[in-house]
Amino acid sequence: MALSNLLNLVSATAGSDLTGKCYRFCKRSGGKVIPTTVAGERIFGVIQDELVLADQQTGVAIVGSFTKMVAGAAISDDADIMTDNAGRAVTATSGKFIVGRAMEAASAAGDIIQVYLCPGANVV
Repeated sequence: MALSNLLNLVSATAGSDLTGKCYRFCKRSGGKVIPTTVAGERIFGVIQDELVLADQQTGVAIVGSFTKMVAGAAISDDADIMTDNAGRAVTATSGKFIVGRAMEAASAAGDIIQVYLCPGANVV
C-alpha cells in the first residue's frame, strides 16, 4: 500500500543522543524527548530525524500522524501496535498501551512500515 506521510509534527529538545533513533518511538522526560525503553509504555511520538545530539531540536510526529516506523518483529497489516524496549513498533499484547495501527505488514525486525499514531486504551 502506498501512503504519503501526513505528519502532525512538533519540535522538541532531545534529552539524550537520539542518533540512529529515526522512526522510533520516544517519550517525554523532564520536558525533553528520550527514546522509549520499556515495552508497552506510553509514547509521546515518533522521532523524525537521523542525527540529533542531546539538547538539539528534533521533529516528532505526534497523534494523528501517518509516519514511517522501524518494526521490531513481523507485524500484520492493520495490527494494533505498541513500542518494544528499543522504540520499535511491535504487535500490541495484553495489558500494554496501544499507540497506533500498522498500515502495512512488516516481514521482519528492521523493516520500515507506515503506521497511524492513534494512542488508545490498554489492550484487553
